[in-house]
Amino acid sequence: MSRGKIPFFQERGNYYARLYEFQEAGKRAPIAKLCSEEEALQFPNGRKRTEQQQMVFLQERLRVVRQERLEAEEKRREAKASLRWRQLVQLYLDDHTQQAEITQKIVAIAAARFYEVVGDLEMEEIRSHHGHLFVKSLQAERLSPATIRSYLRHIKAVLNWAVEMEFIDKVPRFKPPALPKLEPKVYSADGVQLMEDHLRNLISNSTQLYKADYEMHLRALMLMSQTGCRVGECMFLPLDRIHLAGGFIEVKQTPPYWKPKWLKEGILPVTDKLRGFLEEDLAVRDQDERFYLDSGNGTPRYRDHTTLNHAFKKYQRRLGIVGPKGNHGFRASVATQLLGQGVDSLLVKQLLRHSSLSVTEAYIATDHKLLKSAVEKMKPSANDNSGPHSE
Repeated sequence: MSRGKIPFFQERGNYYARLYEFQEAGKRAPIAKLCSEEEALQFPNGRKRTEQQQMVFLQERLRVVRQERLEAEEKRREAKASLRWRQLVQLYLDDHTQQAEITQKIVAIAAARFYEVVGDLEMEEIRSHHGHLFVKSLQAERLSPATIRSYLRHIKAVLNWAVEMEFIDKVPRFKPPALPKLEPKVYSADGVQLMEDHLRNLISNSTQLYKADYEMHLRALMLMSQTGCRVGECMFLPLDRIHLAGGFIEVKQTPPYWKPKWLKEGILPVTDKLRGFLEEDLAVRDQDERFYLDSGNGTPRYRDHTTLNHAFKKYQRRLGIVGPKGNHGFRASVATQLLGQGVDSLLVKQLLRHSSLSVTEAYIATDHKLLKSAVEKMKPSANDNSGPHSE
């Protein structure tokens, strides 16, 4: 049968038809299965159909398929016309029972707040200005921009799902409030050294029960503070990606545990200080260890960054270090120190694999603050009578 004159065609033992009347602009016509080749060639009693009878049978099957498609489209339109916000949210929650309980609670809270502001709208009635009203109401309650953005993300998740389920055609555009631009807080070089010395002291004087944890924390500190790597790159770094002879460490995805942010792979140069540490550390590794931070049996010690973050925050409190994030402070420290030493911001961006130059240059302001703080510490002594006219 010719495809050019009629919509039928055979493929893998079945007959199909192209439904041109349901074709959307810019897309191919949908395809529907009509019957098996055997059903087209013979009657149910086994008697063979003539070629004309086959054509009549296929046309009848096409008529039935078109009618079913039209009825399904009509039901979907009716569902879309009658479906309201609260019904949609419940359908979403029922379809996402695998989500964490806390996530489900946040979605329900965000959806309830949205309902309080705009009412139980039909899905086709929701527009961008409803998002604007929602944001304004949350701002009136003095919620932080970060909290408002979190609510909007969950509202958008529900609407994205509605598009996937064909309840709505597209997601209205909700503009989130801008986040305040905060300068990154970093460890000073003295702060990093203070924490390193503290960990070495703990390792030397601790019992075997806690020694392994302190060694893991020291390994993480040395790698992050000397290379500026992300905590995930540290936690899931295989030992065979450390090339001391070449003086570099490979950053690549490590299935099934981890993928680099933005899927950006790269190379981390090894400093002389890190090289000396790694030479001693790798020499005492067990043969079963595969990761830089290894559980002892060839699997990553940590599956989540929060354990390391809590550990470094504890050391900060103990040592009087104020400000930096537990893990990210090391990465920020590397960026600040390099920029402060005059390294071109493009090179720093390349080393740290930032998404844009503006992310890198945010650390320049932090570096200026650190320099100002250092200068202010140079207070004159009580016996210092030097002045512009002293000899």
